[in-house]
Amino acid sequence: MMIPTKKRCAKCKVTKNFIEFYKNRSTADGYQAYCKPCKNLIDKKPRTEEIRAKDRERYKRRISTEEGKKKLLAASTRYKQSEHGKLAAWTRYLQKVYSIDSTTYIHLLELQNGGCAICQAKPTNRRLHVDHHHKSKKIRGLLCGKCNQAIGLLNEDLRLFDTAKKYLECENEAISRVIKNNFGEREDT
Repeated sequence: MMIPTKKRCAKCKVTKNFIEFYKNRSTADGYQAYCKPCKNLIDKKPRTEEIRAKDRERYKRRISTEEGKKKLLAASTRYKQSEHGKLAAWTRYLQKVYSIDSTTYIHLLELQNGGCAICQAKPTNRRLHVDHHHKSKKIRGLLCGKCNQAIGLLNEDLRLFDTAKKYLECENEAISRVIKNNFGEREDT
């Protein structure tokens, strides 16, 4: 069964990823009905510096004891291993490294019919890699691990790709003669 990763905001009526919603344990899916921007507009009392200072003090008191440290570490570990935590980490990674969000990634995946831009393989247990030009930082598409690695191993050099293509297309007669002369024809038994 596929776990849903999106929800529709009750205020703006836009479907967004769960990380765009605040958590709420009392709801069935565990998230607020309104997305973060809408919820922030609705909240009349913004977080003041005084409230933030109290939160920091409470955190410092918790982390000052061994038991508090263990609880915080356990909660952090549980979150990082949860689907929401993994999705949030992946979204931060996309933003930091490629300056795109998960919506852009999903749109690229849809443009490529859900598969690798080169071999058309569909992702099974891992997401496709974001392929980009290392000098200009422009995104070229989404690739499976093998295709992404092949491009990297050939140093993104089109001449090497052409040479590799020629190598695969024809047999080298000189090499065939050397092997035949030195080792003779092998008979399959």
